[in-house]
Amino acid sequence: MVDASAPSAPTNLAQAKRVAVYDLELQDIGPAIGTVVTDSLVSELRKLEGVSVIGMDEIRDMLSHEANKQFLGCESDESCLAEIAGALGVDDLVTGKLSKAADGHVMLVRRIDQGQAKVVGTFNQRLKAGTGQEFLLAIGPAVEELYADRALREGKSRGVAEEVALRLDPPPLPPWSFYTVAGLAVAAAAAGGLFGILANNAESQFNTTAAGSGIIQGKVLVDYENDANNNALLANVSYATAGGLALSAAIMFLFTDWHGYGQEIKR
Repeated sequence: MVDASAPSAPTNLAQAKRVAVYDLELQDIGPAIGTVVTDSLVSELRKLEGVSVIGMDEIRDMLSHEANKQFLGCESDESCLAEIAGALGVDDLVTGKLSKAADGHVMLVRRIDQGQAKVVGTFNQRLKAGTGQEFLLAIGPAVEELYADRALREGKSRGVAEEVALRLDPPPLPPWSFYTVAGLAVAAAAAGGLFGILANNAESQFNTTAAGSGIIQGKVLVDYENDANNNALLANVSYATAGGLALSAAIMFLFTDWHGYGQEIKR
Protein backbone atom coordinates (compact mmCIF):
# COMPACT_ATOMS: atom_id res chain seq x y z
CA MET A 1 0.00 0.00 0.00
CA VAL A 2 1.16 3.56 -0.66
CA ASP A 3 2.38 5.29 2.48
CA ALA A 4 -0.05 7.86 3.88
CA SER A 5 2.82 10.31 4.17
CA ALA A 6 3.41 10.28 0.41
CA PRO A 7 3.30 13.74 -1.16
CA SER A 8 0.16 14.71 -3.01
CA ALA A 9 0.09 14.33 -6.77
CA PRO A 10 1.70 17.26 -8.54
CA THR A 11 -0.53 19.46 -10.60
CA ASN A 12 2.02 19.80 -13.40
CA LEU A 13 2.60 16.33 -14.77
CA ALA A 14 4.57 17.77 -17.69
CA GLN A 15 7.54 18.27 -15.36
CA ALA A 16 9.59 15.11 -15.67
CA LYS A 17 10.27 13.09 -12.55
CA ARG A 18 13.67 11.44 -12.61
CA VAL A 19 13.69 7.90 -11.20
CA ALA A 20 16.59 5.53 -10.55
CA VAL A 21 15.84 1.80 -10.21
CA TYR A 22 18.16 -0.24 -8.03
CA ASP A 23 18.73 -3.95 -8.68
CA LEU A 24 16.14 -5.94 -6.76
CA GLU A 25 17.53 -7.79 -3.76
CA LEU A 26 17.12 -11.57 -4.00
CA GLN A 27 16.49 -14.08 -1.24
CA ASP A 28 16.40 -17.70 -2.42
CA ILE A 29 15.46 -16.47 -5.90
CA GLY A 30 17.64 -17.19 -8.93
CA PRO A 31 19.75 -14.31 -10.31
CA ALA A 32 18.33 -14.77 -13.82
CA ILE A 33 14.82 -14.19 -12.47
CA GLY A 34 16.06 -11.12 -10.61
CA THR A 35 17.57 -9.69 -13.79
CA VAL A 36 14.42 -10.23 -15.86
CA VAL A 37 12.13 -8.78 -13.19
CA THR A 38 14.38 -5.75 -12.60
CA ASP A 39 14.62 -5.05 -16.33
CA SER A 40 10.85 -5.39 -16.63
CA LEU A 41 10.32 -3.00 -13.73
CA VAL A 42 12.50 -0.40 -15.46
CA SER A 43 10.56 -0.87 -18.70
CA GLU A 44 7.21 -0.56 -16.91
CA LEU A 45 8.23 2.68 -15.21
CA ARG A 46 9.33 4.09 -18.57
CA LYS A 47 5.74 3.78 -19.77
CA LEU A 48 4.67 6.53 -17.36
CA GLU A 49 3.98 10.05 -18.55
CA GLY A 50 6.50 12.60 -17.33
CA VAL A 51 8.92 10.04 -15.89
CA SER A 52 12.57 9.58 -16.86
CA VAL A 53 14.02 6.27 -15.63
CA ILE A 54 17.58 5.04 -15.27
CA GLY A 55 18.59 1.50 -14.31
CA MET A 56 21.57 0.21 -12.37
CA ASP A 57 23.49 -0.81 -15.49
CA GLU A 58 23.34 2.78 -16.68
CA ILE A 59 24.17 4.07 -13.20
CA ARG A 60 27.26 1.86 -13.00
CA ASP A 61 28.47 3.29 -16.29
CA MET A 62 28.02 6.81 -14.98
CA LEU A 63 29.59 6.42 -11.56
CA SER A 64 33.31 6.44 -10.93
CA HIS A 65 34.86 3.29 -9.45
CA GLU A 66 35.03 4.71 -5.92
CA ALA A 67 31.52 6.14 -6.02
CA ASN A 68 30.23 2.84 -7.34
CA LYS A 69 31.76 0.95 -4.42
CA GLN A 70 30.15 3.38 -2.00
CA PHE A 71 26.78 2.92 -3.69
CA LEU A 72 26.96 -0.87 -3.62
CA GLY A 73 27.77 -0.78 0.07
CA CYS A 74 24.65 1.09 1.14
CA GLU A 75 21.84 -0.89 -0.46
CA SER A 76 20.12 -1.35 2.91
CA ASP A 77 20.50 2.28 4.02
CA GLU A 78 17.71 4.48 2.67
CA SER A 79 19.48 7.73 3.55
CA CYS A 80 22.65 6.56 1.79
CA LEU A 81 20.71 5.53 -1.30
CA ALA A 82 18.93 8.86 -1.34
CA GLU A 83 22.29 10.64 -1.10
CA ILE A 84 23.64 8.77 -4.13
CA ALA A 85 20.36 9.40 -5.95
CA GLY A 86 20.75 13.09 -5.20
CA ALA A 87 24.25 13.04 -6.65
CA LEU A 88 22.78 11.54 -9.80
CA GLY A 89 20.11 14.21 -9.90
CA VAL A 90 17.13 11.86 -9.52
CA ASP A 91 13.93 12.62 -7.62
CA ASP A 92 12.95 9.06 -6.68
CA LEU A 93 14.78 5.83 -6.05
CA VAL A 94 12.95 2.53 -6.57
CA THR A 95 14.28 -0.46 -4.64
CA GLY A 96 12.83 -3.84 -3.79
CA LYS A 97 13.24 -7.45 -2.88
CA LEU A 98 12.15 -10.79 -4.29
CA SER A 99 12.06 -13.58 -1.75
CA LYS A 100 10.83 -17.08 -1.13
CA ALA A 101 8.43 -17.70 1.75
CA ALA A 102 6.99 -20.88 3.20
CA ASP A 103 3.71 -20.36 1.37
CA GLY A 104 5.00 -18.89 -1.89
CA HIS A 105 6.95 -15.87 -3.09
CA VAL A 106 7.00 -12.29 -1.88
CA MET A 107 7.53 -9.18 -3.99
CA LEU A 108 8.46 -5.95 -2.24
CA VAL A 109 8.97 -2.69 -4.14
CA ARG A 110 9.61 0.65 -2.46
CA ARG A 111 9.53 4.22 -3.72
CA ILE A 112 12.03 6.45 -1.93
CA ASP A 113 11.66 10.21 -2.23
CA GLN A 114 15.13 11.68 -2.60
CA GLY A 115 14.15 15.04 -1.17
CA GLN A 116 12.72 13.52 2.00
CA ALA A 117 15.21 10.62 2.14
CA LYS A 118 12.38 8.30 3.15
CA VAL A 119 10.07 5.65 1.77
CA VAL A 120 6.90 7.25 0.43
CA GLY A 121 5.33 4.19 -1.12
CA THR A 122 5.50 0.43 -0.65
CA PHE A 123 4.09 -2.44 -2.69
CA ASN A 124 4.28 -5.71 -0.75
CA GLN A 125 2.47 -8.75 -2.11
CA ARG A 126 2.56 -12.49 -1.50
CA LEU A 127 2.42 -14.52 -4.69
CA LYS A 128 1.82 -18.15 -5.53
CA ALA A 129 5.19 -19.71 -6.25
CA GLY A 130 5.86 -20.40 -9.92
CA THR A 131 8.60 -20.09 -12.51
CA GLY A 132 8.98 -16.36 -11.88
CA GLN A 133 6.15 -15.23 -14.13
CA GLU A 134 4.18 -14.39 -10.99
CA PHE A 135 6.64 -11.55 -10.36
CA LEU A 136 6.17 -10.25 -13.89
CA LEU A 137 2.39 -10.26 -13.49
CA ALA A 138 2.73 -8.15 -10.33
CA ILE A 139 4.90 -5.44 -11.92
CA GLY A 140 2.02 -3.60 -13.59
CA PRO A 141 -0.05 -3.34 -10.38
CA ALA A 142 3.07 -2.40 -8.39
CA VAL A 143 3.95 0.53 -10.63
CA GLU A 144 0.31 1.62 -10.83
CA GLU A 145 0.08 1.69 -7.03
CA LEU A 146 3.40 3.38 -6.38
CA TYR A 147 2.92 5.99 -9.11
CA ALA A 148 -0.82 6.59 -9.01
CA ASP A 149 -0.06 10.24 -9.79
CA ARG A 150 1.36 9.37 -13.20
CA ALA A 151 -0.69 8.34 -16.21
CA LEU A 152 0.56 6.04 -18.94
CA ARG A 153 2.15 7.51 -22.03
CA GLU A 154 -0.08 7.55 -25.08
CA GLY A 155 -0.22 4.17 -26.79
CA LYS A 156 1.19 2.28 -23.78
CA SER A 157 -0.60 -0.38 -21.74
CA ARG A 158 0.13 -1.71 -18.28
CA GLY A 159 1.81 -5.02 -17.69
CA VAL A 160 4.79 -6.95 -18.98
CA ALA A 161 4.62 -8.26 -22.54
CA GLU A 162 3.95 -11.99 -22.85
CA GLU A 163 7.16 -12.61 -24.79
CA VAL A 164 9.19 -11.43 -21.80
CA ALA A 165 7.93 -14.49 -19.91
CA LEU A 166 9.90 -16.64 -22.37
CA ARG A 167 13.04 -15.50 -20.57
CA LEU A 168 11.74 -17.25 -17.47
CA ASP A 169 9.96 -20.20 -19.07
CA PRO A 170 11.76 -20.71 -22.39
CA PRO A 171 10.93 -23.33 -25.03
CA PRO A 172 12.43 -26.68 -24.01
CA LEU A 173 14.71 -27.41 -26.97
CA PRO A 174 18.16 -25.91 -27.54
CA PRO A 175 18.93 -24.72 -31.10
CA TRP A 176 21.54 -27.44 -31.67
CA SER A 177 18.85 -30.14 -31.47
CA PHE A 178 16.91 -28.50 -34.33
CA TYR A 179 20.04 -28.07 -36.44
CA THR A 180 21.01 -31.71 -35.82
CA VAL A 181 17.68 -33.10 -37.00
CA ALA A 182 17.52 -30.67 -39.92
CA GLY A 183 21.05 -31.66 -40.91
CA LEU A 184 20.16 -35.34 -40.79
CA ALA A 185 17.15 -34.63 -43.00
CA VAL A 186 19.38 -32.96 -45.58
CA ALA A 187 21.89 -35.82 -45.39
CA ALA A 188 19.14 -38.42 -45.85
CA ALA A 189 17.78 -36.53 -48.86
CA ALA A 190 21.28 -36.35 -50.35
CA ALA A 191 21.74 -40.09 -49.78
CA GLY A 192 18.40 -40.72 -51.49
CA GLY A 193 19.56 -38.72 -54.48
CA LEU A 194 22.83 -40.65 -54.65
CA PHE A 195 21.11 -44.04 -54.47
CA GLY A 196 18.64 -42.86 -57.09
CA ILE A 197 21.49 -42.03 -59.47
CA LEU A 198 23.10 -45.42 -58.85
CA ALA A 199 19.77 -47.14 -59.50
CA ASN A 200 19.33 -45.28 -62.79
CA ASN A 201 22.88 -46.13 -63.84
CA ALA A 202 22.37 -49.82 -63.08
CA GLU A 203 19.08 -49.83 -64.98
CA SER A 204 20.72 -48.08 -67.93
CA GLN A 205 23.52 -50.65 -67.98
CA PHE A 206 20.96 -53.45 -67.83
CA ASN A 207 19.03 -52.03 -70.79
CA THR A 208 22.18 -51.37 -72.82
CA THR A 209 23.55 -54.84 -72.20
CA ALA A 210 20.23 -56.53 -72.90
CA ALA A 211 19.90 -54.67 -76.20
CA GLY A 212 23.40 -55.58 -77.35
CA SER A 213 24.05 -58.00 -80.21
CA GLY A 214 26.85 -59.93 -78.54
CA ILE A 215 26.74 -62.92 -76.26
CA ILE A 216 25.19 -61.93 -72.95
CA GLN A 217 25.86 -63.74 -69.73
CA GLY A 218 22.71 -64.09 -67.67
CA LYS A 219 24.59 -63.41 -64.43
CA VAL A 220 25.61 -59.95 -65.68
CA LEU A 221 22.01 -58.98 -66.34
CA VAL A 222 20.94 -60.36 -62.97
CA ASP A 223 23.65 -58.33 -61.24
CA TYR A 224 22.58 -55.13 -63.02
CA GLU A 225 18.95 -55.80 -62.15
CA ASN A 226 19.77 -56.49 -58.50
CA ASP A 227 21.89 -53.34 -58.29
CA ALA A 228 19.09 -51.27 -59.77
CA ASN A 229 16.46 -52.72 -57.43
CA ASN A 230 18.63 -52.46 -54.31
CA ASN A 231 19.67 -48.88 -55.00
CA ALA A 232 16.08 -47.91 -55.81
CA LEU A 233 14.97 -49.41 -52.50
CA LEU A 234 17.69 -47.54 -50.61
CA ALA A 235 16.72 -44.32 -52.40
CA ASN A 236 13.08 -44.73 -51.38
CA VAL A 237 14.04 -45.49 -47.77
CA SER A 238 16.37 -42.47 -47.68
CA TYR A 239 13.70 -40.16 -49.10
CA ALA A 240 11.14 -41.44 -46.60
CA THR A 241 13.62 -40.93 -43.76
CA ALA A 242 14.40 -37.43 -45.01
CA GLY A 243 10.70 -36.60 -45.09
CA GLY A 244 10.18 -37.84 -41.54
CA LEU A 245 13.19 -35.93 -40.25
CA ALA A 246 12.11 -32.77 -42.08
CA LEU A 247 8.67 -32.98 -40.49
CA SER A 248 10.27 -33.49 -37.07
CA ALA A 249 12.54 -30.50 -37.63
CA ALA A 250 9.56 -28.34 -38.59
CA ILE A 251 7.79 -29.26 -35.35
CA MET A 252 10.97 -28.78 -33.30
CA PHE A 253 11.37 -25.31 -34.80
CA LEU A 254 8.26 -24.21 -32.91
CA PHE A 255 9.67 -25.43 -29.58
CA THR A 256 13.26 -24.23 -29.92
CA ASP A 257 14.76 -21.65 -27.57
CA TRP A 258 16.18 -19.39 -30.29
CA HIS A 259 17.07 -16.54 -27.91
CA GLY A 260 19.09 -18.62 -25.47
CA TYR A 261 16.76 -17.88 -22.56
CA GLY A 262 17.29 -21.38 -21.20
CA GLN A 263 21.02 -20.73 -20.84
CA GLU A 264 20.22 -17.42 -19.16
CA ILE A 265 18.10 -19.23 -16.57
CA LYS A 266 20.90 -21.76 -15.91
CA ARG A 267 23.36 -18.97 -15.24
